[in-house]
Amino acid sequence: MPYRAVLLLIALAAACGSPLPSGAGAPGPSPSSTPAAATGPIEACGTVRAWAPPSETAAGSVTLGTRTYTVGAGTRHGATGFVPTVGQDMCLFGGLDGDSAVSHGATALDRPFCGKLVAFTGPAAQQPGSLTLLHFAFATLPIPPGTDLGTPLVGARRCFDVAVDAAGDPSVMARRSDPRFELETLWCGRVTAYGPATATEPGRLTIGTRSWSIAPGIAHDTEYPKYRGDQTELGQARCLTGAVDDAGRLVRYLTSEMPSREGGLVTAYTPATADRPGALTFSLRYERIVAAGAALEGVKLGAQLCVAEDLDAGGDRVVTGTFVCEPARVGRATPALEATGRS
Repeated sequence: MPYRAVLLLIALAAACGSPLPSGAGAPGPSPSSTPAAATGPIEACGTVRAWAPPSETAAGSVTLGTRTYTVGAGTRHGATGFVPTVGQDMCLFGGLDGDSAVSHGATALDRPFCGKLVAFTGPAAQQPGSLTLLHFAFATLPIPPGTDLGTPLVGARRCFDVAVDAAGDPSVMARRSDPRFELETLWCGRVTAYGPATATEPGRLTIGTRSWSIAPGIAHDTEYPKYRGDQTELGQARCLTGAVDDAGRLVRYLTSEMPSREGGLVTAYTPATADRPGALTFSLRYERIVAAGAALEGVKLGAQLCVAEDLDAGGDRVVTGTFVCEPARVGRATPALEATGRS
């Protein structure tokens, strides 16, 4: 299923410049490289059995399968282009059961269902398990007893086949191990070491303070027309987009130029101090380091922000300041295009 344009995604390409390759199936902004805590606004999925939209002042409710959730006053989950519809398999995120509504919306239930794996409890023969993915928010799904999903790498993007039962409740039925669906932008910074893999020997790539092993037989990706050819150059600022296996090795990858600016919807912010870096998160999922000593102006939760970026002393990408997004174009956010079938 092609990636869908969702209102709350990052990437104000027209207003702020974009970190994204623009070809079909190009990768998106980089999520955090470390496992996130499985806490935060929930995303609930299932067959819509009832939908009572909220007003500006009164809460509403939605019933997905056998569970009913309150929906915060003032939220407009249909603004993403997917209006909650009785009888449809859907997911709603943000503003549910009192959660933060800074980022909220609705989508059809993605198949496969993909996101950063932030928690995993494997099932036993007679005991169900569960997993939590950071999709548009934190979606926790049950795993039926006896289902073999292997040992998926927590902290990496992972995809699963999800089925909805007769009652309308979802569950994870199988793993979808396909690098096409599991591509994510892993890191941006200065390339300090690069040795491509051979047919029999692994390679190695270091960007800033992060390093990856490249599985034997894996070459730089050539699928995207605009980015054919390996752009990994020592000393240059690059963004690495790739898929890793459960051992953490790159099994598909490409590099592209690191942009000097980008923008998105602010959902979390920790200011930097004179000697400590801060943190900035767009749309719950895209985490950025704020350079120590950088004072960001105009940061407001739930509002769009355009930022300037550079490299720190260790060669990692950091946010160094803010600038005014072009007013006429702020509302024309270009959705991040990711691998076909991604969510």
